[in-house]
Amino acid sequence: GTKFNIAKPGEKNLGTTFTDVAEDELRKTYVELCKVYGEDVAFQMVKDSPIALVAKRQNIQAVKDGFSSVHGEEEARAMIARNPGLLFVKPSDAADESNADTTMKMSYVVAATRPFGPFLLYGTLTLLCEPLLEKLSGIPLRSMILSGF
Repeated sequence: GTKFNIAKPGEKNLGTTFTDVAEDELRKTYVELCKVYGEDVAFQMVKDSPIALVAKRQNIQAVKDGFSSVHGEEEARAMIARNPGLLFVKPSDAADESNADTTMKMSYVVAATRPFGPFLLYGTLTLLCEPLLEKLSGIPLRSMILSGF
């Protein structure tokens, strides 16, 4: 059966983790990724983001279909390949056009920052949130940084 990670006293229980999934389940998910995206793309997706192996198998095709309804088949396939984290989106949300442009743009950001590690990704996200931080704190962060304090 599936093994579960039990929290020790004082620790927060994170539920099932990547290492709790049985190897045969991971293989089945990989086979499904290969069916939907092709072997080369599936291999690269798992290499880039191993957590893709714990995506719900029944959603892999449905998520691609949802994004395809908005972006078209090839664009959706390429977008998900750039950002395998999109495999975890609900299929109904994948078909939602309200965030389509942002989702596509962020797939490029994720792909471009991946080689530089999580520091650059989080740094980029922090910079994107700078106007919000400035507004919430009331501190003119941009002008302080540009003026050298």
